[in-house]
Order: sequence, then structure tokens, then C-alpha cells
Amino acid sequence: MLIKLVKYELEKKWKTLRYALLGYLLLQLLLLCLTRSLFWTGDYAKIFTQNGGDLEGIGVPFVLTMLLYFGLAVFIGLFSFFEAIYRFGRDLSGKQAVLELTLPIISWKKVMSKIIVNLCSNIVCIGLSIFSIAMFILINSDFEKDIVNGILNCITQIVQSPVRAILATVYIMFCFASIYAVVFCCIAFSKSISNKSKISIPVGLASLACFIVICAYIDTLLTERFPIINYSLLGEKGSLSSNMMSIIIFWGALFGTSRLMENKIEN
Repeated sequence: MLIKLVKYELEKKWKTLRYALLGYLLLQLLLLCLTRSLFWTGDYAKIFTQNGGDLEGIGVPFVLTMLLYFGLAVFIGLFSFFEAIYRFGRDLSGKQAVLELTLPIISWKKVMSKIIVNLCSNIVCIGLSIFSIAMFILINSDFEKDIVNGILNCITQIVQSPVRAILATVYIMFCFASIYAVVFCCIAFSKSISNKSKISIPVGLASLACFIVICAYIDTLLTERFPIINYSLLGEKGSLSSNMMSIIIFWGALFGTSRLMENKIEN
């Protein structure tokens, strides 16, 4: 059933993101063509080199277009995350809530499917953002040798250290999943009190702030006084107690959201 839910959420996510991604690609392509064909000169490549950063003599149209290009890249990188939070809140109120809350499926599977799909969309959006920024720098630096070598070195390090890359990816994905679980739990808590935005939004933000403060305090306490086992993995230091707390927070938030959806939120 979880696989079917993931497929359903993927279809829904694709319908939401496809036009945004297409519009982003077309707009970035247009801006890239403008900077290269109309505003670019050979001297502009210097701002992307190691000795760059000096904007003296750089045309205003080029700078404005570049800032707009980078701003859109940052926007698309964050878009999926904020869209997921907004969509989850909408799913728990209004007409969509009738289907979301009455569907005879265990709620934790619904939440987990949303988290999995949102992680996939994050990979796509963030990857697209990084790729578009890299292409802009490469093209407008006239494929500066030092920049190309730097990118190739990064790729080489990833290929030569696959274990480090895999562990780093798993850790980042778990961090994103935990953030989603906690935010979803706070949204569900606020919706269990009231579906009215004037009430639910402040309650959700307040509960999220309290949760962050409490977790930060407990994590600091555990790390300093009850670390259980301190370790260093691939150059990164950590403690078993902190890892256990992170896992408990994720599953606690996941099942807390499920519990609220099943018993506290009115459709």
C-alpha cells in the first residue's frame, strides 16, 4: 500500500511542479542567452575566476540579469520544500481533507509517502538549481580552465570516495525527512486546534519554535553529559546518544502526526 501511495503522491507532485520546472528552464535559458549574446564581453569572465569579485567596469544589465538568474536558481531550490509544507497544510483543511482524513489507510503511511516524494522532488529541484548555476558560471567564464578543473576535481573526489558520498547523502536525506516530519507534526497539531488560518498558522509556528528550542537543549545536554559513545566517522565527529535522539524525533513526529490525523483533526 505504501508503494501505491508513493505513486499517487508522485503523480500529484508532478502535476504541481511540471509547469514551474518548465517555466524555470525556459526563463533561465532566456536569461543565459541574453547574458551571453547581448551583455557579455570577454572581460566579464574575470568575475568568475579565482581573482574575481571585482565588478568594476561590469555592465549594469549583465549584473542585473546575473542576479535575477541566481535568484531564480535559489528560488527553485527552495520551492519544493515550501510547496510541500503549504500542500500538507492544504491537505488537512478544506475539500481535500475529506479524502485525506477518511481514506481507509493508516495515516503514518500517508505521511511517509509524502515525505518520500518530497525528498525526491527536493533532489530534482536542488540538483536543477546547482546544475543551472554551474552552467551559467561555465558559459559566462568562457569555460575558464581553473573552474572546469575545480568541478572535475569535485566529481573525481565523489567517484573515488563513494562510501563517503553515500553516507553524506543518506545523512542529508534523513535530516530533510526529519524536518518534514517535525513540520508536518506541528501543522497537524495546529489543525487539530483549528482549521482557520488566523489561528492555525500562529499555533503551528509557535509549536515549531518550542519544539526546536526543546530539542536543541536536550541534544546539547545529551552530547555534553550523556554521549554514550563518541565516534569519528570519515572525519566527522558524533555521538550515539545524539543519533538515537534524532531517530526518536523522526519516528515520534511521524507517529504523532499520524495520531493527530486519525483522532484530532476534523474534516
